[in-house]
Amino acid sequence: TFADDNYIPRFDSSIEKLKTEMQVSLLRITKWLRDSGLSVNKNKTELCLFSRHQMIPVGINLEDAMIM
Repeated sequence: TFADDNYIPRFDSSIEKLKTEMQVSLLRITKWLRDSGLSVNKNKTELCLFSRHQMIPVGINLEDAMIM
């Protein structure tokens, strides 16, 4: 079974701090889901970053996959 339509909103002016917070949150949520008998579909997991400034691509790790 999969957990559908979950969001992890985070806000920060530092992209590095934001990336770290997202990575930690994703690890915690993935562990909780796994412990609950659910799994994350890595192929459908996305990272959506909104900024007023031009950004370079940012990704976080989900087990052995890079989420962009």
